[in-house]
Amino acid sequence: LNLNNNKKLIELSCYGNKLTQIHLSNCTELTNINCARNLLTTIDINNNSQLTELWCSNNQLIQINLENNILLSELICASNQLSQLDLYNNTELTELWCSNNKLTQLYLNNNTKLTYIRCENNQLSILDLTENTELQELWCKNNLLSQLDLSNATKLFYANCGINQLTEIDLSNNTALQSINLADNPLETIYVFEGYSFTLGKPETTQVVVK
Repeated sequence: LNLNNNKKLIELSCYGNKLTQIHLSNCTELTNINCARNLLTTIDINNNSQLTELWCSNNQLIQINLENNILLSELICASNQLSQLDLYNNTELTELWCSNNKLTQLYLNNNTKLTYIRCENNQLSILDLTENTELQELWCKNNLLSQLDLSNATKLFYANCGINQLTEIDLSNNTALQSINLADNPLETIYVFEGYSFTLGKPETTQVVVK
């Protein structure tokens, strides 16, 4: 799909085809791209600096260069072959969906506006969320996490952290929490605030301690 002559194009929806290449380098006014469910192994969006939404899930992408997409607020790149994802320049991100990839690292310290994160079914051993104070929903199940600090995520209302290696978790600051799934972790202790009312999906042997 070669759209390089369509220089005034603002939105592109080409999902659910058999595309292996998309040429967009001259489409400098593009704000929205939905190219999900194709056969893409690469996508060049270096010249698309006005981009705010990118949906590229269910392709065969090995990497995505987002360095020049500083206005990006929504990134849906699930079900690809990504082993790394550099989001350092994407400070406007509010929604990130990168589940079902091969990620071993995910640094989000610069993405302080994130409200929604789905990174389940990867190979993450570390997930630092200390700077993500706007976070409301988190899906990080089926990774390799042995610890998870949610103390600064005071707006969090839902989390699915099942199938990890967590032995304890401190939820004493998460007063907005409505439900959290902690099943299939070797949990020994969960710290909660006094009078907590959220739903805990957890092993029955786990001790709940008011902090």
